[in-house]
Amino acid sequence: MPPDLSLAPGARPSAHQKLTLYAGGALVVLIVLVIIALSSRVQRRPLSLVPKGQREVQVVDMRRFLRSPIYQMLCAAEHPIARHLEAIEQDYNVDLDHDVALVVDTDDSTILIGRFDARRMRDSFEEAIEDKEKDINRGRATPIHLEILDGDVEGYTYLYCNQEGVDRAFATVGSAVACFGDRWGVRRFLKAKAGLRDRVLDDPSMAAAYSPSLARGALLYRLEKPSGKILASKLKDVLGSAGAGVVGAFFAVNTTRDAVQLTIRLAARDAAAAQSLQEQLDRSATQAVLGPLLGLDTAARVERSGVIVTLASVVPLSKFEEIVVKDKNGQAPNLVLSLIAN
Repeated sequence: MPPDLSLAPGARPSAHQKLTLYAGGALVVLIVLVIIALSSRVQRRPLSLVPKGQREVQVVDMRRFLRSPIYQMLCAAEHPIARHLEAIEQDYNVDLDHDVALVVDTDDSTILIGRFDARRMRDSFEEAIEDKEKDINRGRATPIHLEILDGDVEGYTYLYCNQEGVDRAFATVGSAVACFGDRWGVRRFLKAKAGLRDRVLDDPSMAAAYSPSLARGALLYRLEKPSGKILASKLKDVLGSAGAGVVGAFFAVNTTRDAVQLTIRLAARDAAAAQSLQEQLDRSATQAVLGPLLGLDTAARVERSGVIVTLASVVPLSKFEEIVVKDKNGQAPNLVLSLIAN
């Protein structure tokens, strides 16, 4: 039987009783900490769910984003990005504010991390297939049946639609992770989760560009290969011929009490390529292009360390509010908003 630690009214606990009480309290605290650590491990390491071979990966901390001044400005301006978030809630049948902690977008899948009702999400997946069937049948005399089949990867099950022209799959891992995408994208996700496939940070180029410290504090961060959307389009003219030396890029967006911060880490092929890249970004002609893209009135800060070239910008919230309105009207496209929209 456990020792009787009850005390008579007015009695003071003995040293042994105090030690036992403290030990019991410490054990409870330890158990709580372990539960918190286990439940948040996936949230702290979302890239461990992303298989190697991606052209681009973007992680959005939904709780930070939805509480940020950026989101408030987007809603106030009725920017298309705000409406896009509403569409995501409808498509996946989730509440982004309460259900979703992180959204991870890859080349061929979207991974949601949070707390979900797996059955409700499955129902939404099946309804989406039914809606697709209605679209396909429109104008046709012969109905087409879209069949939903089951598959598995090392004990992880997934659903997929086995119909020509419709490539959509869905899987959950417990109640904390859900993945939507095409069949092979979901299978690759499950293989990465099962440890059967290398993860995105096993790619040396992605790993070189990635910054754990910037990722921890960001409301949004993004990894790209040279063929990624931002590098290949938004920054193509900025990087010029020096862009040929870039092997990977990392973008991190954050907000402070009075500013929006963007940090870009460009991993170069070697030291010579990094120097060429730094010189390109420091040119006055390049800065003249960067200014409007970043929303800056002054030159962006450019630094180099080894093969990494870092570009940083800080825009006051008062000015960013104007940028949101101009971006909505197509007057001044902004790189931070381009990242959010992707």
